[in-house]
Amino acid sequence: MDSDELAGLGQARCPEYLLKAKQFIHEHAGAPISLDDMERAAGVSRLKLYEDFKKYLGVSPTLYLKRFRLEAVRQALLEGGRNENIAAVAMRWGFNHLGRFSADYKKLFLEVPSKTVERSRTH
Repeated sequence: MDSDELAGLGQARCPEYLLKAKQFIHEHAGAPISLDDMERAAGVSRLKLYEDFKKYLGVSPTLYLKRFRLEAVRQALLEGGRNENIAAVAMRWGFNHLGRFSADYKKLFLEVPSKTVERSRTH
């Protein structure tokens, strides 16, 4: 048994409908996305989508979306944030309440967005 097979033993295979939901989220993360949109993309009920996101990915669909967006903002700030306003980057990724965005960002990355930009300038 090789290391790839060993790594896969502890993880259940993600169902196709969850892969569709994740792909939909990745492709439309900058736009307003509702649970209804995710349901339609996956082709399953809201309850099934919610339960299986938790089961296979460890988070709800909405938290998955939020984390994906926060990661995208962080990547944009690290790559070129010094040339762009933090608020503009956040809004481009669907964050319209900037105070909440900043709090969520700090909670996930343990630093405020401006620190990320500052660090990207020094590297």
